[in-house]
Order: sequence, then C-alpha cells, then structure tokens
Amino acid sequence: VVLRYEVPAAKNNGADCTSESRWGHDNRIAVAWSHQGGAVSWGGLVELVQGLVPEFDSERDVLRHASVASLKALLQQDPRVRILHILCHGGGNAQTGYGLLLDGSDKPVSPEVLGRLFREHGQHVRLVILSACQSSNAGDADSTTASVAMHIHQSGVPAVIASRYPL
Repeated sequence: VVLRYEVPAAKNNGADCTSESRWGHDNRIAVAWSHQGGAVSWGGLVELVQGLVPEFDSERDVLRHASVASLKALLQQDPRVRILHILCHGGGNAQTGYGLLLDGSDKPVSPEVLGRLFREHGQHVRLVILSACQSSNAGDADSTTASVAMHIHQSGVPAVIASRYPL
C-alpha cells in the first residue's frame, strides 16, 4: 500500500525535490541510528547506502547513537545533508501518540519535538526516511496529535517516508 499526502500549508521554501540541479557532488546522505529500546541492524543499511552512493563515507555520514542533540548538531553543522535516514525503534501508544526512541531519552521523542528540530535546523533536508515502527501513525482516530512523519513534513521537509505499522 502506498499512501501519499501533502500538506498544502507546509513550507518548503520553494524547493523542488525532484530537480536534478539540486543534487550535486557536495550533497550528502546521512544515516542516523539509535539502539534505545533495543538493538537495530544498522550495518546492512550502511552497506546498502555505500553500494548505491560512492561518495558516502561511513565514518563521516553515519550518526551513531542518535539523540535529539546529536541530530540537531548534524543538521546545524552540515547543510549539505539532503537525505537523512533515521533507523530506530518507535514507541508510544494509540491513545497518547507515537514517537521515536532516541538515545538520551527514557520515553519516545514526540512528533512535536522532531518537527521543531527540522523546522529550526533542517530546512536544507529534502527527504527523511524513518525506519521506525509507527512513525506515520497518529494514533486513535480522535487523537489531536499528528504523526512523526506529518510533523516533519509540516516543518518544511518536502518528502518523508515512514510506516504506519510495526516494521
């Protein structure tokens, strides 16, 4: 099942994420992973990206033990990151909403915190891939919260790939 949606009010700074002119040799793909909540198999992901993107450097472009603070630092320090793949566990429940389990936090990081992170520091990012359970699940139908994916998209990132279900 492929689900596509766009938030008309989402600010994307006029960026065309399909334009080849936006991708140059200086642009980067970054992989961030966290074992918070249990181990994740990040080695295979890094190998896959290395095979697809010759410029990918597993020392420079991999953020180990990702936390909100380290993601903020990555986004602030390197505006060449255009694609960010986050591999971690999702947590929460349908009543209170879902978030991402990142290092440095004993509870799921909320969609609002992640949206604010990208709004304030990630306007150069064109695609976020969330390999985390429930990362596009907003919870119960009567929930007033939006999903992690929706908050990141509303922050101005033109494309977000996420799962509404357990992975």
